[in-house]
Amino acid sequence: MGRQNFFQVDARPMALESVSPDWVAESNHRIANSLSLAAAFLRMQVRQSDSEEVRSALLCAQSRLASIARVHAYLQHHATSAQIDLAEYFSETLPDLAAAVGIRCSLSINATKPLKVSARAAMQVTIIVNELMTNAIKHGLKSHSRDTSCSDGCVSLDVDAGEDGTIRLRFADGGAGLPEGFDINQGNGLGLKIVASAVQDLGGSLSAQTGRGAEFVVRFPADYTQ
Repeated sequence: MGRQNFFQVDARPMALESVSPDWVAESNHRIANSLSLAAAFLRMQVRQSDSEEVRSALLCAQSRLASIARVHAYLQHHATSAQIDLAEYFSETLPDLAAAVGIRCSLSINATKPLKVSARAAMQVTIIVNELMTNAIKHGLKSHSRDTSCSDGCVSLDVDAGEDGTIRLRFADGGAGLPEGFDINQGNGLGLKIVASAVQDLGGSLSAQTGRGAEFVVRFPADYTQ
């Protein structure tokens, strides 16, 4: 019978205070690089496919990986902060998120104090915004030009704090609006399912309506820290 080696692994979680900022920054740097590399591989694969359906699916997957990579790249430079100020975060990352999907996005922050959230919450919020941008390009703005200087091919993101202790994200486009009879709870598209899952993870709520185009509103507890 061959010799067997057994290894004992200490699976106890590391105490937060024992983790150095340099270690956290390096971890986020490596994760961001790995995700960016995976996204680059998907972009290469897109060029090899003759199927529009396959190309679309690969581009959506690439966009999702790239959006998460941007969160980790941001965290790399803010490793000493236990929480993230959404105003600063979106001001820095939103232009890149919008450019990645070929759209222009205006940002409005209405808050009398910093909108602090955990890194996990920032990740979920980024996923929500990225999916809504992609959805706007595929559906709401599909008849518009993707030229980032085009005023019609634009979306807006408003962020504010509610008096009930919640943070509100309002995302709107200037497209054709939601189809008649649209039910946010019956959305069959993968993008909206991902949005709903992220909102649920935040312990929040999601609503949709047609105004000047499609409008989605997300509310979640400001003290979400998981």
